[in-house]
Amino acid sequence: MDTLTPSARARESTVSLAEFQAFNPRQGECCTRDNFRLNLEGTPGDDWNKSAARVFVNDFLRTHNEYPANNRVVRLMVQKKTTAAIKSLIKSYRLKDVAGPLLAAAQKERNRKERKRTVGAPHRIHDAPYVSLMLFCSAVPSSS
Repeated sequence: MDTLTPSARARESTVSLAEFQAFNPRQGECCTRDNFRLNLEGTPGDDWNKSAARVFVNDFLRTHNEYPANNRVVRLMVQKKTTAAIKSLIKSYRLKDVAGPLLAAAQKERNRKERKRTVGAPHRIHDAPYVSLMLFCSAVPSSS
């Protein structure tokens, strides 16, 4: 049974500093499909993550036959989406440790406000004509 938290699992599957510094993009790709890892401490534009993105794009196009692998436009689209996903993963990885409790507290507050806003909402909608009528009646002078 795997008892690692997502944050600990991400730390284990990221590239070490020594691996990152030893990587030379001229000597081939950084990883393979079976040993796919990102540099979560880096940026989407560093050599390792660019290489990992190429590995992913090549495998994606090979696996999904409905996309023509030799079409430059399709390849660029998949590359752009992959780079955006890597950027999002890096941001999530960095925020998880730093702002995890703050994000949880903010989500709790948003949930509370949503509950307060929606509790009794059907009653308020149902009572709206009655309240409007009462306000109108109180504004009209009585004839007695």
